[in-house]
Amino acid sequence: MTARPCRRSISSLLRERRHLARNADDNFNIFDTRQISETLQGTTRILTAVMGAVAAVSLIVGGIGIMNIMLVSVTERTREIGIRLAIGAVANEVLMQFLVEAVVLACLGGLIGLVLALVATLALAPLIQVPFLFDPRTT
Repeated sequence: MTARPCRRSISSLLRERRHLARNADDNFNIFDTRQISETLQGTTRILTAVMGAVAAVSLIVGGIGIMNIMLVSVTERTREIGIRLAIGAVANEVLMQFLVEAVVLACLGGLIGLVLALVATLALAPLIQVPFLFDPRTT
């Protein structure tokens, strides 16, 4: 049996049981699993896009923050950079030092953020009565 005839028969049965006149509007809705699945897929797509946008903004803001910190670091350390260059350091070595510092700063910030998120989740999950489930294979 296809979906349409089944839907029509269910609709006529409900109209009969509810004693609805022929020209009266339905006072019920019929949903099949395909409609529910499509709605859930659409909702999931929208939530994924929103989460991606939030993550992108977060990465941009973090990158700008690291850029500003490194700019201040270079500005404050111009004397150190000059001394290193004067005693024979190559400009690429000085550049590599600041690049390594930026990468270490970003990694430490990311790890601190992950730990804080984990602690906050573990603390809030019992309060809002939601189970905490973590499975690294889902990512």
